[in-house]
Order: sequence, then C-alpha cells, then structure tokens
Amino acid sequence: MLPYDLFVSVYLAQFREQKQLFRQTMNDAFAYFDTSGDGKLEKDELFKSFSAVCPFEIVPDAFDKIFAQLDADGDGSVTADEFIDYLLHSQLSLASGSNQAAIESSAFLKGAKEGKRAPLSKVLYER
Repeated sequence: MLPYDLFVSVYLAQFREQKQLFRQTMNDAFAYFDTSGDGKLEKDELFKSFSAVCPFEIVPDAFDKIFAQLDADGDGSVTADEFIDYLLHSQLSLASGSNQAAIESSAFLKGAKEGKRAPLSKVLYER
C-alpha cells in the first residue's frame, strides 16, 4: 500500500505539472488569436481569427453572444484571464452534466453548473 504522504507528494507534483502544461496551452491559444499582440482580444480581431480557423461559417449574431460571455467585465476586449476562465467554465459545464453526485457535493462545480463564474484562471497562476 502506498503511504499517504508519498501519495500526496506524487499527486501534487503531477497536478502542478499538468497545471503548468494547461496554462501554457491556454496562453498559446490566446496568443494565436491575439493577432495585434497587445495582450487583449478585440471583437473584430477575434472574429477574424475564429473565421480563419473555423471549418464552418460563423454567424455574427452567435459570435456576438460568445464574445459577450468571453468579455466578463464588459469593457469591449477579452484578457487572457477572461479567455481562460471562459474555456474552463465551458469545459466544467460540459463535464458537470455527467456526474450529478460530484456536482451536488462540490459548491464549486454546482456554481459552475448554475452559470456562476469564479475566476478560475487565478488557480492556474498559483504555485
């Protein structure tokens, strides 16, 4: 049997490694869409980038809704934190439908399912 202290040590090391890989992947994705290189995504900039990589036509009204969700503070641009938070919450929303027991026991997942956004990107930057 694996000693608890060793389990925790190995688990935390793996978590940190995966967190760093995820953070880098999300930052790379953000940088891809940030064609101006100014550290924020403007609506027309993101629309052009999405259109270039999307295999189907993007409907402007649908894009407007997505952009409004991405732009959490409503300032007209999307920061890396807003981008990452949106993607994390989207994934949690998809995953949460498959495990109701986990959702009910976790205030965090329950909040995600109810559409309450917490700044998850902050977790990625904690060491």
